[in-house]
Amino acid sequence: MLFRSVRDVDRQHGTLVVQVDTSLEARAEALEQCRPTLLERVADWLAASQRGLARLAVEYDGADYRGAVALRPRAPVVTCVTVTNVRVTFREIQETILLDFRIAEAGIRQLAFRLPASLQGAHIAALHVREKRVLPIAGEPYVRVTLDLQDAITGEYRVVVENDRAIRPERQVAPLPLVDTGTTTSRYVTLENAGRDEVAPDGTPGLEEVTRQSRQWEQLAARIAGGDFALAYVTTQTGADAEFGYRTRQRKIVKTAGAS
Repeated sequence: MLFRSVRDVDRQHGTLVVQVDTSLEARAEALEQCRPTLLERVADWLAASQRGLARLAVEYDGADYRGAVALRPRAPVVTCVTVTNVRVTFREIQETILLDFRIAEAGIRQLAFRLPASLQGAHIAALHVREKRVLPIAGEPYVRVTLDLQDAITGEYRVVVENDRAIRPERQVAPLPLVDTGTTTSRYVTLENAGRDEVAPDGTPGLEEVTRQSRQWEQLAARIAGGDFALAYVTTQTGADAEFGYRTRQRKIVKTAGAS
């Protein structure tokens, strides 16, 4: 994109502001008789709706100025925090996975993550989804979930995965997702007991316990609406090595003598 001076005007002084879509970057090239300036210097005369799209300002003092603007796509910066909440009730185990994405710099139109193959039929909820694909991965105990979005999304974006299954006496493993889009900063597991049986961890390689007095516990409580979890664990590992195992143990029924 080229810009040149206004013709048939003897004296010229001013500033050109280039506005582009949020998915693009603008860079000045081959400037003659003009120079880049700070966007803060022109913010006063830009409307509020224009400031968010302003990427470049060029200042000139004479009539004989020219230059070019090069455009290129901006690279999105995507981070994700996942929370796997395991709720054990009287009859079943309720698994809820939260994938909280933060998307900055540019919008994205697709998200991808992996779930354990046992969750292939799980309910997946997210906003602005145009198409959802859940496909097995050859040679891996996972399915890949791909969400094609209706538009380029920025800011906070949450995906919720829900799965219910029967209680079994053997050791259980909480489903930890593997995020393929962006960088995973933390993966949490929370354990909630809403039944009469005892629920206790049984091997947590790669995970560290989160204490109630920590900042992480407060952040988890804010993410899980209405959550009443008793235990929480966290890992910064992004691969399949981390694991959270647990068992349910039936409490003994204590009979007392009847009274009349």
